[in-house]
Amino acid sequence: MKEHLFIKIKKSYNLIIDLMEYNSKKYGINPIQLSILLISCEKDVNVSTLANILNITKSAVSQALCGLVLKRYITKQINQDDKKVFYIKPTKKGKEIKESIFQKNEVQYKELLEKISIDEIVQMCSLIDKFNSILDDFSKSREDLC
Repeated sequence: MKEHLFIKIKKSYNLIIDLMEYNSKKYGINPIQLSILLISCEKDVNVSTLANILNITKSAVSQALCGLVLKRYITKQINQDDKKVFYIKPTKKGKEIKESIFQKNEVQYKELLEKISIDEIVQMCSLIDKFNSILDDFSKSREDLC
């Protein structure tokens, strides 16, 4: 049973990555950069927040940000209270990319909602969050052993 679960999760992960790669290639960015752009369109984030959300290092986030800044998809705005901290904000061009991706995926999203209810999606997200929390705990306890 447990092998079956991990195989299904891996398949879902691969399908999501394929979709992310397809969407990101059109704009000359990688999936991490696309994730950063999409997240920054939804809320104020800094490097630390992005690193935590994406489960990658701050260094990897900083590297990804450079490409997004060069393409003028995002800007960095300094926090007025703490000059060492800056927030990532999408530019008009970055927001247009997000909208383009969501418009193209709208048809697929509607098909998904015809097959899976909103309640089921909420339930699935809750279960995924719980699953991820447990896996995070496993990961942290493994780090404590080192």
